[in-house]
Amino acid sequence: MLAFALQALFSAYTRAQATHSYPAIVHAYRSFDPEAVGRLRALTTDAIEDAVSEATAGNPQPWPWADLRGAGMLHTEAWYLARAEGAGDEAARHLVLAERLLGAVTSLEPQQRYFVERWCQTLPVIVRTDERTRPGVADRTARTLHDRCRLRWPLSLTTSKASARYDLALFNEWTFFGPDGPGAKRTSDPWVRQRMRGVASMYESALAEDRDHPEAALRLGNLRIGLGEEALALEQFTVASRGADPRTRYLAFLFVGEIHNRNGRLDDAERFYKAAIAQYPAAPSAVYALSELLGRRGRDAESKQRLLGLLRQGRHVDPLWTFRLPPGQNASLQLDELRIEVMQ
Repeated sequence: MLAFALQALFSAYTRAQATHSYPAIVHAYRSFDPEAVGRLRALTTDAIEDAVSEATAGNPQPWPWADLRGAGMLHTEAWYLARAEGAGDEAARHLVLAERLLGAVTSLEPQQRYFVERWCQTLPVIVRTDERTRPGVADRTARTLHDRCRLRWPLSLTTSKASARYDLALFNEWTFFGPDGPGAKRTSDPWVRQRMRGVASMYESALAEDRDHPEAALRLGNLRIGLGEEALALEQFTVASRGADPRTRYLAFLFVGEIHNRNGRLDDAERFYKAAIAQYPAAPSAVYALSELLGRRGRDAESKQRLLGLLRQGRHVDPLWTFRLPPGQNASLQLDELRIEVMQ
């Protein structure tokens, strides 16, 4: 009897101890600790369930949304590794927990819906393009994940219509222009300009459904630059800069900075490059642009400090990279963006 009692007491103690360690593991993950995912996977299933319940329900209140979001990405990492190792049941458990944690995030902070939408877009693509999974199975799994996302985070009718029009415009843009995009060097070709205006009208139709659609405004502004319509581009980038997603705000400010830089408005260019960096400090493009601008203005010491600060960060992820990649081919970079955004 004593042995059984001691065993039960020891099991309860170790489970409570493991649950107590869960916040430390999440904190370690958000602090770039490469061992955090392994430590999470070493916990028992019951301990993880208890810890997630405590984080989402809380006593007296749930965790802050930023920590819940970090925990959601930590479980996403565990899902990714478990799938790679063929541990299907473990992967499924972590995926459900990630969804649960991200659901708690959007309940506490609805503006984080943009983060969840990107998570919902990225994971099905990772599943569908996994060469280790049979195509039919991969497609079914990806569809199931997509459907679960839509059930947990349904789209409004307006958003759904705007998103459908945006997806069609994006598909046509990549079909016509490929990885180089509709660059300014190609705008002298009348056929290319006609195609660019056709795609621009598709983004305008998305904005007609939702005038504040930040991604459509960003893409439309980029096309306006290629068409030489910089004043119209600036209007679209203003719309994009009001979006909740820091990636979109970063790109809007970066593109505005480039317009001012090209036109010799160096004070404005500097201001917008700094605004871009403030939105996404891990992205090198704006830092390089600002450093080059500062060097041209004779501020070499400040230029050098900007580059050294970037190097000290270690991990670099730039939304400009995913912006220039076609849909379906940028999932790994999108996952990197999600990772970097939850880390401290």
